[in-house]
Amino acid sequence: MATSAHLTLRLTPGLIEELDKLARSKRRSPSNLAAEVIREYVDVNRWQVEHIKKAIEKADRNEFAGDKEVGALFRKLTRRRAR
Repeated sequence: MATSAHLTLRLTPGLIEELDKLARSKRRSPSNLAAEVIREYVDVNRWQVEHIKKAIEKADRNEFAGDKEVGALFRKLTRRRAR
């Protein structure tokens, strides 16, 4: 099994130039740097989607604080700040 595959992207000339400059400053290839950036983007977005789904499931089960609980907490916190 291959450890990597090719992906073709269309980038503006300006973005390509910036990627090249950044890659040179880090002594890396533009391809290697782009792969790292894409990996980080995918990881962050997967994490966000997972947490959003969990939050929606909690909301569907009515596990979020209601108006009364939120109001009581708000009043408690604002009283502390006023002291």
